[in-house]
Amino acid sequence: MDCPVCRLTLGRCFWSPAQWLASQAVVEINGWVRNCCKLCDKSGWYYDPAGPSPKPVPPPYPPPSTVSSPPQSAPLSPRPAPPAHPPPSTASSPPLSAPPSPRPAPPPYPPRRRPMTLEVSQVEAAAATCRAWLQAKISPIFWDMFERHLQNLDYDRKDFIRARGYKSLIKAMSYDGAIRISPEAPAAWVAWRDAHTNQAYMDPGNAVYARVMRLCWPTSNLAAGPYNQETVGDYAEAFLAYQWRRRMDNEAIDPLISTFVQQLECLCFMVYVQDNTPREGGLHICG
Repeated sequence: MDCPVCRLTLGRCFWSPAQWLASQAVVEINGWVRNCCKLCDKSGWYYDPAGPSPKPVPPPYPPPSTVSSPPQSAPLSPRPAPPAHPPPSTASSPPLSAPPSPRPAPPPYPPRRRPMTLEVSQVEAAAATCRAWLQAKISPIFWDMFERHLQNLDYDRKDFIRARGYKSLIKAMSYDGAIRISPEAPAAWVAWRDAHTNQAYMDPGNAVYARVMRLCWPTSNLAAGPYNQETVGDYAEAFLAYQWRRRMDNEAIDPLISTFVQQLECLCFMVYVQDNTPREGGLHICG
């Protein structure tokens, strides 16, 4: 979403929930106007610095009256005694009504959810297929060009970015990077869920991104250069965040790029499953 103050196109982490749901920078919440992103914030709440008009001061309480109080009214007359109960009747009592029907039994507890499992052979086959496609279709030169492009952007705007408390543009973009997973995945794996599409997103971690980079593009500067796994993961997350932003803006994406993102997400997920789930009887127990 574009900020009208700094003129930058920024991701979800740079906006309040109300701004993001409204898909616009200027929104009014309880009389306060939010008119910019978190990078342009001056007061800590990214509100209009003028603020709302102050509430009127309530009038002071009136002083106690010095007029003598009116004479008290006469005391109330005592309440008459209730009539005596009639003697018990000797006639036969009417038949009692039928007893109430018993309360229905509560519904049984839902069955315990079985843990999600994946066959080891299927995970290995899927990882091998994704890796082969990525190596055949995507050259390591792509990542070298992407790395230089982000470094140039970071250099051009370094004063603006660092003045807002961010280490770099790459780090700021990486906060929106994640991979798409099944909505039925374990809740512990879901980092964020899209309320409109129910699409679940997962953060597999920088170690997984760095391993995938070295598996598929070992000659790229990100894999063979002087970077630690955190920096390599930040570049991968920045790329995923950029593609997520394009999908949210309904941009026309080339089919090759769309398939590239899907294969990259699939391989990252399979590597995460291989490295972080226990095996039992030829199955990955995913929780």
